[in-house]
Amino acid sequence: MQAPSRLKNYFGKVRLHSYCLMPNHYHFLLYQVDIDGINHFMRSLATKYSLYFNKKYNRVGPLYENIFKAVEIKTETQLIYISKYIHRNPLTASARMFLEGYKYSSYSNYLGRFSQSWLETSEVLSYFKKQSYQDFVEEQEERDVVTIKDLTIDLEN
Repeated sequence: MQAPSRLKNYFGKVRLHSYCLMPNHYHFLLYQVDIDGINHFMRSLATKYSLYFNKKYNRVGPLYENIFKAVEIKTETQLIYISKYIHRNPLTASARMFLEGYKYSSYSNYLGRFSQSWLETSEVLSYFKKQSYQDFVEEQEERDVVTIKDLTIDLEN
């Protein structure tokens, strides 16, 4: 009998800076160490999750309609506002909840509530000396929406 093939682990190929898992989508702020690191990591993640989900719910076939979307971050401003967008994502859910209480996000790591060794918060937090990261994330100004839209690229167009 042939041994089952082992799925690749992309630890060290990408660095995870922020995440938020929502009921019907997810957001990751990743840095790729190797060329195509994010592409390989996302493919592996989708494959592993599809296998798990299909086995658990006794189904077959793909789970996702489209390939993942990515934005290249080129500036420090882009980096911090994308992180803010990711951490504020639970507020758009139908059940309005406190950001700190949302357990499927890296936000609690940024607030020092707990630490996950595979999450790198130091780069984003290094931009917050005078203003706290929590104040930055939890303040909502209309300019934030415009700023975030201006700093991202719509890959569908």
